[in-house]
Amino acid sequence: MIRSALGRSGLALLALVMAVLGTGLGPATAAPSADDGVTVVTFTFDGTYKSQVMAAQVLAANQMAGTFYVNSGYLDFPGYLSVDQLRSIARARNEVGGASLYGNNLADLSLGKAQRQVCDDRATLAQLGFQVTSFAYPYGDETAAWSKATARDCGYNSARAFAGLYGSATDCSSCPHAESLPPDDDFRIRTAPTRTRLAALQKLVTMAERDGGGWLPLVFTNVCVCIGIKGGSITPGEFNAFVEWLAARPGTTVVRTVDEVVGGSFKKVSGDPVPRLVPDPSAAISEPGTLSKAAAWNVFGLRIGQAQLLFGGIAISIIIVVTFRIASRGNRYVQH
Repeated sequence: MIRSALGRSGLALLALVMAVLGTGLGPATAAPSADDGVTVVTFTFDGTYKSQVMAAQVLAANQMAGTFYVNSGYLDFPGYLSVDQLRSIARARNEVGGASLYGNNLADLSLGKAQRQVCDDRATLAQLGFQVTSFAYPYGDETAAWSKATARDCGYNSARAFAGLYGSATDCSSCPHAESLPPDDDFRIRTAPTRTRLAALQKLVTMAERDGGGWLPLVFTNVCVCIGIKGGSITPGEFNAFVEWLAARPGTTVVRTVDEVVGGSFKKVSGDPVPRLVPDPSAAISEPGTLSKAAAWNVFGLRIGQAQLLFGGIAISIIIVVTFRIASRGNRYVQH
């Protein structure tokens, strides 16, 4: 009886440890490298549009995730994502990145205004509970002298520009078919030009594959049958067809978020969150966590980082204490 109870308790606690270790983690994957001939495709989304909920659902149905760059100043406005929708997108293992409060071109702003736009946006998203490490330059314009420095100073690990990769024979024809892995400049990540038709998207992927692989960040805005919106939108049917086609590609073509490619820890948050969204900000959010969110070890197919080791150690300690008490209780019963 005691042995049976001990076994049941031990198994239950062991399951707890595995749950803690596995929380929020997928199958272990090595960091992609250009030397592996791997083609890494990244879905990035701009504009904070409500229609992107559909895109997140399509990605989730195919066990994929993307990076959603958010202008937090537009959250909860008509036609844009609500905070609840953004949280739902994040729960589906998508990455939430920043893109400044309102998407103003940083090249048109003074240094002080640019810093407020970028830092306040990240502060707002952090206060709402998102671990924001990736940034996208508004309009993809990183030409201002302070653009890169602003992204770094506001705590980002990377910044995505726009274009710079091959589009067609008449669109950046001499440009490479993919960004390097790792990127040459984490704060000037190049992308393919926006494409909204299935055949054009497929061509971008196959050309990168034939050219030896690399990183192919794709840019999307609205995913809808959009009336009155000129260019930039892709229909749900075309988007779904492309995602399903991509899911069937060889194993050397994979989908990753920007953060999964670039990596790095969550850095200190500075700036003032939008009062409408965060009326009572927490001072604790302003400091980075002492534990890295990046997985450092691979144990039995699980990616293990510092946080998992800490909580795993606590859970193992609980197992030892509970097991000892159960065994001691059994000995007391025998003595009496």
